Amino acid sequence: MVNGQTLLDNFMNREFELKPSTPSNGYRPVGWDRRQRFGINMRYWPSLSMVFDLTSSEKSYRGVPKYFRNCFIDQMEPKNKDQAMVMDMMNVMATRKNHPLLFLMVCGGNGTGKTYLGCGVVNTLARLAVGIDKDGNQEDLNAMYVNEADLLPRITGWGQKDWFSVYSEQCEFLVIDEFAMTQWSATDTKRMEQLLNKRFSNGFRTVVLTNRGIDEIQSVVSSQMISRFKTGRILSLTGEDLRERWTEDEGDDPF
Repeated sequence: MVNGQTLLDNFMNREFELKPSTPSNGYRPVGWDRRQRFGINMRYWPSLSMVFDLTSSEKSYRGVPKYFRNCFIDQMEPKNKDQAMVMDMMNVMATRKNHPLLFLMVCGGNGTGKTYLGCGVVNTLARLAVGIDKDGNQEDLNAMYVNEADLLPRITGWGQKDWFSVYSEQCEFLVIDEFAMTQWSATDTKRMEQLLNKRFSNGFRTVVLTNRGIDEIQSVVSSQMISRFKTGRILSLTGEDLRERWTEDEGDDPF
């Protein structure tokens, strides 16, 4: 008699007999296979038993804006070397079990892909959290995305939900977009540094996306925080606004 575990094993084995497909196939995400792009040997993302979408409530909980909810980093192709490097570092942050990269700052102008990549990694981690990989395992880093405009009032104000605890004690992978884009008050600065310090202490991963350069960031946060930043990686997305090259005939560009 075949038991439930055997049925599951047979199903998983059958699914993972698929050979690597080309990106145009659409069934097996390109990110599930190692590949070289723009001279970068990009790491693969964990495979799932099938490609599936997330529920609306799950997407809403993660904080990803509606415009970017169908972006998954394991299905993306980088458009230049800078994007390939950022995507690879995000993979290191998410998949390295021992001594993971805890901090990544991505600097770049409008349209270089910061939000696109940041939302993409959160969506992929959310999908990995509710799916089963080829070894029958699940891992939930409780990945979340937040724009600074929403983050500051949440962690400095008082309300029914303790957002500071959510971001500092529960969310193991946090993407903060538009970092240092507004004028911070003394309270904002203190609370933001408290949040980042707690995340560092808990060994959580933090991705900061910003239009500012590291020199400008130094004028906003303390020297202690800058020294913490430098224990991670600081990368830049350079080049022209990629949105300007997109035409109506090609459809909506997620950048």
